[in-house]
Amino acid sequence: MPPRHSAGDNARTPRDAIAALAAQLDGEVVLDDLGRRCVTREVARRLFPERAAAEVRLREARERLDAQFIEQAAANPVWAGIPAGTIPDGVSPAAAMLVAAKAAQPRRQSVLEHALANDGSIEYHPIEQVPG
Repeated sequence: MPPRHSAGDNARTPRDAIAALAAQLDGEVVLDDLGRRCVTREVARRLFPERAAAEVRLREARERLDAQFIEQAAANPVWAGIPAGTIPDGVSPAAAMLVAAKAAQPRRQSVLEHALANDGSIEYHPIEQVPG
């Protein structure tokens, strides 16, 4: 059975929603004792699980999209900038943010910094790559 769309997808009024649902159900719509359009209990029993399955699919799709969004947000954090009070007088905010962004980037350790951070040994890094 093809998936059914919600009767209220393009409906602007309840009357439009009922007309859209009646068009989807085609020959399964009957008139009750008061002349209102309705469906039999058997049709209703069939429609409730279809609607529940559609809601499950929508919830799973929403959860997948939320997980993708969280993953992308974690991979691309927003830079918080710098507090307004830390900008010196006479310096534009853009210049202060550029300096702060540059300072936040990782940089190479000097030989002394490396020796102090480790066991005191010095690591040799040649300027040219030696084949071998």
